[in-house]
Amino acid sequence: MQGGSDGGRPTTIEVGQFRQLRHFVYYNFCRIHQALRVTPAMAAGLSKTVWEIEDLAALVEAQELQAIENGEMKRGKYKAKSSD
Repeated sequence: MQGGSDGGRPTTIEVGQFRQLRHFVYYNFCRIHQALRVTPAMAAGLSKTVWEIEDLAALVEAQELQAIENGEMKRGKYKAKSSD
């Protein structure tokens, strides 16, 4: 998710778009539908297996890491841990 115009933080619209996209992917790739007895993605031939939530998380993480490597997204400023 790209940062907004307020110093890199996502805007409300971006957060809403991300939530909508996440629900769309879950509904079509993870959830087995009662009438179809498979996911819509499987019925359409887009996937051969039912995805798990972990698959979605890995996909988002890989995309974010790629964006960071390309300089499209910056990591936050982290404080150094004290060794106390």
